Amino acid sequence: MQKSSPRTSTNDAAYGFVAVRIRAFWSEDEAAVIDLWRRCDLIRPWNDPVGDIAQCLNNISSTLFVASEDGRIIGSVMVGYDGHRGWVYYLAVDPEKQKRGNGRALMRQAETWILQKGGRKIHAMIREENLAVSEFYRSLSYENGDVRLMQKWLKPYPFGDGIPGVTDKSSL
Repeated sequence: MQKSSPRTSTNDAAYGFVAVRIRAFWSEDEAAVIDLWRRCDLIRPWNDPVGDIAQCLNNISSTLFVASEDGRIIGSVMVGYDGHRGWVYYLAVDPEKQKRGNGRALMRQAETWILQKGGRKIHAMIREENLAVSEFYRSLSYENGDVRLMQKWLKPYPFGDGIPGVTDKSSL
């Protein structure tokens, strides 16, 4: 496994420019990435982060990139391509490292990967409770699409935790 990657400089208000390395996820990154996702409030009870990472890495149509600074994981982005469009998941930047260009650099890496796969368009799904992140995407020239996402649970989550239409503990 090749362990080199491009470096990018981000503007750190406290220290000036800092070298951030964006690279492919390594298996030894798993705990740090999941911790980052927790600190960024990206994990939901019905999403198994270990399973999501495994699914991503075991599929040729998806990948996971991380941003590191001084060997510490400070960001991530999971990217998929379905043959028609790219999808972005788990874009996360350590709260202490936000607003310094790290998210922008991760998205640039995601967009490059999609273009290399032949994609022409990329979608970012944003939860209703996280609409504040919309401004970040707008700053990268993303716009509201002309589609509405509809979903259906095909395999109920065993402990619904209040998810409408999903089995709860009392029904087991």
